[in-house]
Amino acid sequence: RMVVWVDTDDVVTGGGAEIGDYSRNGREGEPYNRPFASLSEMTLVFGFDDVLTLRPNWRDFFTVRGDGLLDINEAEAPLIDALSLAGEDRVQILMDRRLGPDGVRHTSDDSRFQSVEEVVAILALSEPERTRVASLLSVDGSTVEAVSRGTFGGMVVEKVWTLRYDGGSAKQVAEKVRVYATEAK
Repeated sequence: RMVVWVDTDDVVTGGGAEIGDYSRNGREGEPYNRPFASLSEMTLVFGFDDVLTLRPNWRDFFTVRGDGLLDINEAEAPLIDALSLAGEDRVQILMDRRLGPDGVRHTSDDSRFQSVEEVVAILALSEPERTRVASLLSVDGSTVEAVSRGTFGGMVVEKVWTLRYDGGSAKQVAEKVRVYATEAK
């Protein structure tokens, strides 16, 4: 649904809603068909109430400071499935290949995809979907998060920096601190 909000067309895909759906619900001029300007704007997307209910601290997991593309070498399976609509089986094939024989992320046997074309071929998408999904993917994202985490007396403190690589150097674009209680053992 979020992809449909930011795409530049009025074609409904993936259970999303376009201008006619929003108009019928008294919301003229939506969706904006451009990248999100703020995290608050995400709450305007039909169905976002589910995110608010399931994850009240959702703002800790989203950013609008990225390049707008999903880095296929870092994304989790549910996000790839939601974006591509390829189905869990096809996405699992992709994940198995990316994670290597040990199935563990960020280990020496991981395999990085070198091209978006390679990814959409594995997902076995139809031609119209292949073009749509390819336009939303990257194999080398320019925005990353660095997290420093410490624990003390039942509390966890995380300092998170959002960095964007541009021309070979990193530039800090955001910084936040998260504090929460550890799980009781």
